Amino acid sequence: MTKRSGFTMVELSIVIGIIGLIAAGIIVGRSMFEAAETRAIATEISIYTTSFKEFVDKYQAIPGDMNNAESYWYSDDSCPNTATNSTPKIPTCNGGGNGIIGDWTNTATATAGSEYEWFRAWQHLSNAELIEGQFTGVGGSSSTEALIGLNVPASKTGKGGWTLLYMASDGSTDTAFFNSAVASHVLMYGGQTSGSFTDTPSMTPTHMKSIDEKLDDGLPFTGKLRVKKNTATSCTVSSATTSDYLLTSTAQACQLLFLMGV
Repeated sequence: MTKRSGFTMVELSIVIGIIGLIAAGIIVGRSMFEAAETRAIATEISIYTTSFKEFVDKYQAIPGDMNNAESYWYSDDSCPNTATNSTPKIPTCNGGGNGIIGDWTNTATATAGSEYEWFRAWQHLSNAELIEGQFTGVGGSSSTEALIGLNVPASKTGKGGWTLLYMASDGSTDTAFFNSAVASHVLMYGGQTSGSFTDTPSMTPTHMKSIDEKLDDGLPFTGKLRVKKNTATSCTVSSATTSDYLLTSTAQACQLLFLMGV
């Protein structure tokens, strides 16, 4: 009797068909996951922007910068520089009252010590019951360190969190954040970064472009939704203002910046 070896054409066709279905399922699953992430990020930007404006309307002050916050929510310890702790709380500290949440210029705070307002901002918004969660109101191991879910909100995507601060205009010297002069309160979405705000890129160029097209002009360095310039090597085709997203890259190379316009 002759021993049969290998696969028949019918069997090979079945195997190839099964592999094709698995591959298609993976692609569809990834697409659905990114679509859900896009919706989550777009929703969070809308919530935080609206909450910011509602706070200003209600209190006639900027969250974090509010100079009479303690009269509403009591005083935290050793204001304004309360020691690092891991206790979400209502007691808070007043801000400087100059109309901005700290001020960051390119790679350093323009006003020394103002970064504490970044974390009081989320605490003030929470105390005003305009956003979910409760926050410590203080920096992490350094005065500029965001701790996702503790002093800044975690994203529903499960991949990052949000920092809210004022970006002062650097003009032509700004090599880190923007291609052109910008002065605006900015929402920054990214992963945990030791000693800094939510500054780790967490999206692919394709994903970032889909969010940009949904909320803005679809370009990385113009409009209100942008990519952080010095993290864009694998995110954009070039560093030119007219550049597009590098859609051939699958790297988690893009960090999202949303200019609130206020």
